[in-house]
This record gives sequence, C-alpha cells and structure tokens, in this order.
Amino acid sequence: MSWPALLALLPLLAWIYLLALHGRFWLAGPRLDGPAAPPGRPLPAVVAVVPARNEADVVGEAVAGLLAQDYPGPFRALLVDDQSDDGTAAAARAAAA
Repeated sequence: MSWPALLALLPLLAWIYLLALHGRFWLAGPRLDGPAAPPGRPLPAVVAVVPARNEADVVGEAVAGLLAQDYPGPFRALLVDDQSDDGTAAAARAAAA
C-alpha cells in the first residue's frame, strides 16, 4: 500500500475508533443546566467583542441579545466600531441603555 493511501486511511480508522470503541463520546459533553464552576469558586469573567462597521440596521438587535444573556458571572459586551458613518455606535448605545 502506498503512503498516500495509508494517510487517507488514518482518518477513517480514527472515526471507526471514536464511533465504535469510544462509547458514544458525543453524549458525555458538559451539562448546560448545572453550575459552570465548582461550588465555592467564582465563575470566569466573559467579554463578548462585537466588531462592526456600518451595521446600524442590525447592531441594536445584536447588542440587546448579548445583554439579555443569563450568565451569573461577570459579563461585558464591547462594540468595536471601525469608523462607521451610518450611526452604528449610536444604535448600539441606544440598545444598551
């Protein structure tokens, strides 16, 4: 068997291992309904960075959606406005207020 054929066979063997021998690994992911940190430890701070340029039509909805998130730890949303000339920053400020 040639080297290219062996290299092409490696991903197939990896998938066979994951699907047949690793026992439904995709079902053992983190639970979304439980605490994100062990008891007694603070949750990590999260910062959502939103890049925008001339997005006045949609940035308000995006900012409002971000700020409506239910995260119990420290959370901040930052809008990075790249010299928009359509009022993107004003729309974002209005949605955040």
